[in-house]
Amino acid sequence: MNEARARVVGVIQARAGSQRLPAKVLRQICGEPMIVRIHQRLCLARQLDDVLAAIPDTAENDTLAAVLQRERIPFVRGPEEQLAMRLWLAAAAGPAAAIVRITGDEALIDPDVVNEVVAEWRRDPEIDYVSNVYPASKRSCPEGLDVEVMRCSLLTRLKKAGGEAETSPSEWLWAHPNAMRWSLIAFEPVDPGLPSLHWSVDTAEDLAGARVVYERLPEGFTMAEVLAEFGEVSLPEIGRKHG
Repeated sequence: MNEARARVVGVIQARAGSQRLPAKVLRQICGEPMIVRIHQRLCLARQLDDVLAAIPDTAENDTLAAVLQRERIPFVRGPEEQLAMRLWLAAAAGPAAAIVRITGDEALIDPDVVNEVVAEWRRDPEIDYVSNVYPASKRSCPEGLDVEVMRCSLLTRLKKAGGEAETSPSEWLWAHPNAMRWSLIAFEPVDPGLPSLHWSVDTAEDLAGARVVYERLPEGFTMAEVLAEFGEVSLPEIGRKHG
C-alpha cells in the first residue's frame, strides 16, 4: 500500500438471496464461486488498497459468510435492508477514505475500468461520488462493469438520512445529484452500442455466458478482450453461441 495516498477499498456488495438465480454469488465459474472470482479480479486493480465483502447478517447468508471465511476474503455483516450501513461498516473496517462499490453479480468486472474510475477520484479526493454509470445517458461501458466510488463522509450522510438513501443509496444519489459533488468518467471513444450490453449475472443464461468468457480468456481479461473475442453481444448470447 502507498501510504502517501488516500486509502480506497473495493467493497463487493453481495447476498445469498436472489429470485431469478438463487444463491447466484455462490454459483461456480470454472471451479470457484462467483464471489471469489469477483474478488480475484478486484485484487488485480492496483488503485485499490484492499478488497472485502459486505453481506447481510441474516441466517440465510451464513453459508455465504462461511465461504468467504474459508477463502480468507475479509467481510463485514450488517442489516440486509440497510445497504448504506453495510457499505459504511466496510469503509470503517478498511479503514478507507473512500470505497468502490461493486455488486455481487459483476462477474466480468474489469480491473482496468476500476483503476481509471478510482484514479479520477484521486485527482480530487474532495469529490463525494465518481462513477461510470451516472448519468445513465453518458455511460460508456456494458451494464455489469459498473464502478462507483463513494467517500466515507457521503456514506455517513446516507446512513443518517435513512429511507431510500439508506436502502438504495445509488438510486437516491442519482435522484438527488445536488446532494453531492460528483463526477462521471466516460471511456473514449464512446461506442453507443456498449451501454446496451448486459454483462451482469442475473439469470442462468447470464451465468452460462460468464462461464464461457472465463473458459476462453486468460486471467485478468479486460472489456476490450471480451469484445475482441465475442463481439458486441450480451452474456446470454455468448452462452448460446459458444457454450
